[in-house]
Amino acid sequence: MTTEYSRIIGRLNRVLGYLVFSIFNLLNIHAQDIEENVVSSTITAGDSYGRRSSTRFPSNPIGYYFQLSEARALKNAGNCTEAVVLYEQLTSEYRDDSSSWYDYGNCLAELDRIEEAIEALEESVALGTTYWGTNPSEHVKEVFLKIGLLYTEGEKNEIAVEWIKRAVDENYWQLPYREYFPELAALLDSYSVELPIGRQPDGNFTRTQKWRYDISYLEDVVRNHHYNPNIKTSELEQRQTLRELSDNIPELSDRQIAARLFRYIGMLGTGHDMLYANTGLQWFSLKTYLFADGLYIIEADNEELVGAKIEKFNSTSADRAFELIASSMAKDNNMWPLLLGMRYIMSPDLLEEFGVVENSENVTLTLTDQQGNTIEVVPQLRPYKAGGLLGLTDSENPLYLSRLGAPFWYTELPESSALYLQVNTMNETSPGDFSRISDEIRAAAGNPNIEHLILDVRHNSGGSEALSVPITRALTHFDASPDKGDIYILIGRNTFSAAQILIGSIEKFTDAVFVGEPSGSSPIFPGPIFQFQLPFSGAIGSIATSSFQTTGPGDSRIWVAPDIPVTLTSQQYFAGEDPVLDTIKEIISLDEGGL
Repeated sequence: MTTEYSRIIGRLNRVLGYLVFSIFNLLNIHAQDIEENVVSSTITAGDSYGRRSSTRFPSNPIGYYFQLSEARALKNAGNCTEAVVLYEQLTSEYRDDSSSWYDYGNCLAELDRIEEAIEALEESVALGTTYWGTNPSEHVKEVFLKIGLLYTEGEKNEIAVEWIKRAVDENYWQLPYREYFPELAALLDSYSVELPIGRQPDGNFTRTQKWRYDISYLEDVVRNHHYNPNIKTSELEQRQTLRELSDNIPELSDRQIAARLFRYIGMLGTGHDMLYANTGLQWFSLKTYLFADGLYIIEADNEELVGAKIEKFNSTSADRAFELIASSMAKDNNMWPLLLGMRYIMSPDLLEEFGVVENSENVTLTLTDQQGNTIEVVPQLRPYKAGGLLGLTDSENPLYLSRLGAPFWYTELPESSALYLQVNTMNETSPGDFSRISDEIRAAAGNPNIEHLILDVRHNSGGSEALSVPITRALTHFDASPDKGDIYILIGRNTFSAAQILIGSIEKFTDAVFVGEPSGSSPIFPGPIFQFQLPFSGAIGSIATSSFQTTGPGDSRIWVAPDIPVTLTSQQYFAGEDPVLDTIKEIISLDEGGL
C-alpha cells in the first residue's frame, strides 16, 4: 500500500511539475524569444577544453527537474522512444549536465540514430564523465568504446580506432574482446592497434621467440599502465628478472616459464596484480584453507582426505611453505595471501618456483588424517578451482556457508532481533539488484521486530565499486534510526577490492561494529584493474592502475581491523560452527540483559 501510494504521489508531483512548467512557459514565451531576457548566469571560467559554462539556464528549474526525473525513469525502464523526446528538450534548455548527454546518447544509439548518438556522447565526454555513472551497474568509461563502435557502424573507421585507443588509455577494457566484438577485432588488427589483448605479429616464430615476445609485451603493459610498479621492488630488479628469464627460455619448460611470470607479477606489489587464467600450470586435485590451527584440506577428489591437516610438502613444513609462497605474492597486506595463497600452494609448478620443493614432478604431502594417523599422499592433478571456504557435505551448513552461490540474500534472526544480510559479490546478476538490497534494509528499519543489522561480507572479494553506494545509503539510514540498535559487519581475508570500498564507506558514515578477521585490502589501495592477455601463450592477468581512497587521504592502516577479533579453527569449520556470528549473538544477548 505504501509503495502504491508513493507511486501515485510521485505521478501527481510530476503532473503538477509539468503544469507549472507549461504555464510558466506560456507566461514567459515572449521573454524566451529574446535571448538577453532568458534566466541566465554568466561564468567566464573555462575548462581544459577551452569551453565556458552555460550562460543559458532553464527558465523553470522545477519543471526541468521533474522532466529530468521522468526521462531517467523512462530510460531505466528501457523506454528510449519516449525518453529521447524529453532528453532532447532537456539538453536544449541546459547543456552542461554530462549525465543527461550520456543517457541521451545511449538512448539515441538504441534507436539506431547513430550520428545524433555520437554527437550526444561526445558532448558528454567534453563535459567529463563520472566514475560512478547514472546507473551504479554501468561503468561510464565505456563511453569511449561506445563512441568507437558507433563510428564503425557509420564506417568511419579511422575515427573509431582513435576512440577505442582512448578507451584503452582510460584503462577500460573487457576480456575477451574478440568474442564480444569480432568485427571490431578485425578492424583493430587491420590498423595494427596494440591493445592489452595482445595481437600476434605476422610471421613464423620459434618457441623461444614467442615467449620473448610475450615477456616484452607484459613488460610494456606494466610500464605503460601500472599504478606504481616499484612499490615492492625496484625497476632494475624487475628488469633483471625478465632479462634472465628471456635468456633461459631454451632451458625451461613452458610451465617453468609461466611460474617465473608469477614471480615477476609478485614483484609488482599490489593485491590486484595477478595471473589468473590460461597459465598452463598444473594444479593438485585439492582445496586447502589456512585455519587458526593449521593448513587443512577442505575438498578433494578422494573424500577420505577431507579434514586432513597438511604437515609437509616433501621435507618442507607447511608453515614454511606458506611463508615462501606469501613472500613471493603481490598483495595489499598479509591477509590476502591467506586466501589467494591457497591457490598458489596447490600448484606443484609454483611450489618448485618458490623453493618449497625441488621438482614439481615429485611432490609428496605428509598429512595427519582425522583419526590422527600420519599418511603420505601423492596428489592427483585437475583443472584449477578458485579458493575460499566451501559448504559442508556431511552435515547441515551453518548460515554463513548455506548460500555461497547467491550474490546476496537475507533472513531474520528472531532470537537476536536482527536482520542477517550476506553479500557475496559486488556484481549484479541483473540491473537493480543492489537497489533492491537498499529497499529491503530500509523496510527492515521500519520493522519493530528488527533492532540490529548484521552484514556478512566474509566471502566478498569485490566487483563493481559503484554498488557500494545503495548498501551504504541503506545502512546509514538504519544507523540513524533512533529506535534501532547496532550494525555489525562481518569481515575477513576475502573482504577485498570493491568489498573493501563498501566497508570503508560504512565505517565512514556509520558506527558499525566490525567482527572477524582483518580485511584483505587496505583502506587506501591500488585497485582499478587493467586486464591483459599475452599474445602467444594466451595467459590472462590484471594489474592495478590507480589508487582508491575508501575512507580518507590520511588513512595509513594496512587493513580494517575488527573491533571484535574472532578467528576460525578447523574443528569449528568441520563441525558446522560459526564463531563470528555466535559472538555477535552473545553480545546482543548480553546487551539485552543489561550487562
